[in-house]
Amino acid sequence: MFQRSLADNKICPIGALQSEYKVIPERMRVQVGHLRCIVVGWLTETLAVGRDEGHMVYAGSSEDQATMVLAALQGALQNARAEGQPIFSTVVNQVKRMMTAR
Repeated sequence: MFQRSLADNKICPIGALQSEYKVIPERMRVQVGHLRCIVVGWLTETLAVGRDEGHMVYAGSSEDQATMVLAALQGALQNARAEGQPIFSTVVNQVKRMMTAR
């Protein structure tokens, strides 16, 4: 999702709308929250399976890790629009290194 967004010069809709959370209508806030829950839920499950199968190691809960990964990718995507694709790759690679099974 994030690689495609970067290639198409787009940003994450969750990140974009969360940055405007205080000014968007309440109905949109609810939907942004719902979308975030879906993404974090999927990522939480994916990370949990990866850890359970011995492919990943990380401290804390899978949900906490999912929240960190989502925030890192959102920030990397926004920064890459201004600074270029290499910063996105740097963040992705660092996240991978942090969770690689030892």
